[in-house]
Amino acid sequence: MDLGIFDGTQSAVNNNKKHAFYTALFVMMAGFSPWANASSENSLDNLLDLPLEELLNVSVSGVGSLTETKWRHLPASVTYISNKDIARSGARSLDDLLEIYVPGFQVWLKTNGNPMGLRGIISDRNTKMLLLVNGRLMNEHTSLGIISERYLSMLSDIKSIEVIRGPGSNIYGPGAIAGVINITTFNGNNFTGNQVNVRAGSNEEFYSAQYQSGMQWDNERSLFLYYGVDKYRGASQDDAEMQFSTNFTNEATGQSATAYENLPFPVGNYREAHREQLRHKLHIDYRQEDFTTWLRYTKGGVSRDLSLTSYSELNPAELTDESFGYQQATLTSDFKPALSNQVRLDSRLSYDILDIEYGNRNYREDELMARALLHWTPSLDHKLSGGMEYSKEYFGKKSLGYPGGDAFISNSLTDLNSGNWSTSMASLLVDYQWHLNADWTLFAGNRSDKHTYTEWMHSPRLAAVFTPTATDQYKVMLNRSVRRADDDNLREYYLITGMKDGRTETINALELNWERQWAGVHRSLASVFYNDYDLVGWDSNAQQINRIGNVKTLGLELEGHLTFQTHALSVLYSYVAEQDFTLAQPDVQQFISASVYGFGSDLANWANHSLKLVYRVSFNTRWDGFSSLRSYWGLEGSEAMADYNRVENNNDDSSLPRTDGQGHAYEERIFWDIGTTYNLDDLQLGLHAYNILGWIDADFNRRNTFSRSGQYRLEAPALAFSLGYDF
Repeated sequence: MDLGIFDGTQSAVNNNKKHAFYTALFVMMAGFSPWANASSENSLDNLLDLPLEELLNVSVSGVGSLTETKWRHLPASVTYISNKDIARSGARSLDDLLEIYVPGFQVWLKTNGNPMGLRGIISDRNTKMLLLVNGRLMNEHTSLGIISERYLSMLSDIKSIEVIRGPGSNIYGPGAIAGVINITTFNGNNFTGNQVNVRAGSNEEFYSAQYQSGMQWDNERSLFLYYGVDKYRGASQDDAEMQFSTNFTNEATGQSATAYENLPFPVGNYREAHREQLRHKLHIDYRQEDFTTWLRYTKGGVSRDLSLTSYSELNPAELTDESFGYQQATLTSDFKPALSNQVRLDSRLSYDILDIEYGNRNYREDELMARALLHWTPSLDHKLSGGMEYSKEYFGKKSLGYPGGDAFISNSLTDLNSGNWSTSMASLLVDYQWHLNADWTLFAGNRSDKHTYTEWMHSPRLAAVFTPTATDQYKVMLNRSVRRADDDNLREYYLITGMKDGRTETINALELNWERQWAGVHRSLASVFYNDYDLVGWDSNAQQINRIGNVKTLGLELEGHLTFQTHALSVLYSYVAEQDFTLAQPDVQQFISASVYGFGSDLANWANHSLKLVYRVSFNTRWDGFSSLRSYWGLEGSEAMADYNRVENNNDDSSLPRTDGQGHAYEERIFWDIGTTYNLDDLQLGLHAYNILGWIDADFNRRNTFSRSGQYRLEAPALAFSLGYDF
């Protein structure tokens, strides 16, 4: 049997890897068989922690729609991850968690923040997606995009995560090109009592502790307190090798590195915390009737691997402590009173401070934002939401808490004597929902944003949801989303040219979605999507942000969720293919695809195929098992870009992958985790093993580097033990 994961023309070594993989997969299914010591009296929780029929009729707002609607009517493709899902997975970061549960979600390596992507959309800066906490945008707006929340092993404060797969600027604002990640935290209304969690990991070494407490008074006031801290030392070079797909010699030491072998000189620990510091998370939530205020502080960061140019030209001993870090404090107050039986106010006032430090950069962003929305429900068939948002952001201030001199964002802004500066953005939002009849629901909406350095940016949306039966949903969704270039690039462009063209990019997306429920407990989903994307990105030839061109992609997502009395299996498959790519101008330097140069026909920096398996079993009333497998293959586009650089540029373009042409760096990648938890009244014990195929062959656990995809780390097989106590 051939699953399509392995190429039959590979060497005998890779055939051995294939046999080892199938052997390991058989062991997994035997060890976690639904009949293995399972008690028929114990029912496993549903994948979404609610009975399916109940979940689909739950009304939600703010998830893919401003108007409140039933889950089955949501005009978006949404992945829901519960607190129980988080605990079972044993995930050591937000990135790991999303890779496990979100179809097609991929994470690559990069020196300035590991890029995350969805549906073939990914960039060297994490600016193609939005990250929110309780609906509040947390993105950095200078150069890194999504940096906060990601590199923390403490996840117990998270009640749930909703991931919007696909464009979402019409609801969430500019930047939601590939998707939206919304983290919802616990509060005193849904968490009471006290809980302590401690964890420790080996091979990828870390230690963490978390405490949270929730309390209520007279059913109108509640308070939630959370604090977590970790010491993350990561995996040593021996456990997580760094390799390149070409030979080179370090000029400073004369040491020679051999392709596809561990480097002969030391490099920093993989995933080690920024400057080996403790990482912190604090969350306080107070609620009284219609008023909510919360304070959140996170301090994190992670080590970074540098490029082949750095390791070949500089002394490696000076590069072992390279990392980037951040700290972010956010204070948010919401007031949501009912003004009448038909009208509800949704208002927010928030202030955010974000410090960044990496390389020679040391800067801070301060943002004040306000929002006022009205939700009007004149009848059961019509719902209308609308209002405005305003944000003011300040740049150029000195960072708080990090050592160093004056604030420094970039050489360009320093040379232009930019000093302290600010931007603002005003936004108008409207969303309309119309229930035509029992079967049809229509959605129409638009968001318009005016930034200091752009013209008005418009993000309209139309969607139709057809529910002919209680078990079938069909959706047609047409979205247009926008993104502006980073504020520092917009500022630089304006100071040089006096123009405010905004260098905005747009994506037009059409999606067809079908979902069916089987026997009240199983469900299957299929989504076909087409993206027409005018993109802006880094032009290494011009050394600035430029219009890159237009790329058209076609994709497919398939999901199957089977839930029985004592076990559950999710199968998640995603495929994305490049349909067409044209450059805005011939001399633009880019890393989207080499097809325009006559090499290949696929996206670079993307695995066309991804298959994810998530399996859970209850052995008895106290003992549960968990397993997740993530397989990525179809890196022909990355290999084509490397071949283009090798053949046409003689491997001289350092911004592109450099390779000897063997293609070993572009073989399939497989990450397999298993875990078990034991519940003894108020005590919970857990043991998880990560990347276990690495004990068979470390090449399975390859994590490629974005753009320079011939460089990679072999993620370390590791163990983690956890203990939780409720009191």
